[in-house]
Amino acid sequence: MKEFYAGSGINSPITETREGRSIVFILEALNRLFDTHFDKGWLLNILDKMSFSSSVLREIRMMVQLTSIHDGDLSKLEAGVESLEEFISFIHRCVQPVLRDELGVSGFTRCAADTDNTTNAVLKEFFIYTFPHNLERLVDLHSQLVPLVKNLRESPVPGTGPMYMPARAVQ
Repeated sequence: MKEFYAGSGINSPITETREGRSIVFILEALNRLFDTHFDKGWLLNILDKMSFSSSVLREIRMMVQLTSIHDGDLSKLEAGVESLEEFISFIHRCVQPVLRDELGVSGFTRCAADTDNTTNAVLKEFFIYTFPHNLERLVDLHSQLVPLVKNLRESPVPGTGPMYMPARAVQ
């Protein structure tokens, strides 16, 4: 039965194609980057404070957790790519300009943050220092992923054609 589904195009693996392997490779890199630097406490608190939609984060999480891609995962992949674009745009436009103030490490808030311990202040400074680089890596991975997903949608995947051959007229 498994062979029937594999040959019929019903939820056939896209990961076996060159584009599919490239997408999975990029998704693995995105997963590590997003989980390590963007899906963490300080940034999530800032996003909550700015009323950023949690559904966008959920779509990104679902996309980056894909370890293989099948026909049924294409909609998750496309929704994740769109959500990642929205996330990047929001970070550039709304979060990055006020990040130092929001974390309480700008020159204007340093006197008010006497309750922060030294370790926490150093971690926040390091987070702020590495944030532009990590954001640029996120943009780069997104820009690599977009054309691959677009090509995947536009080009038929081998083995995903019609299940039955069309009947020919008898002459």
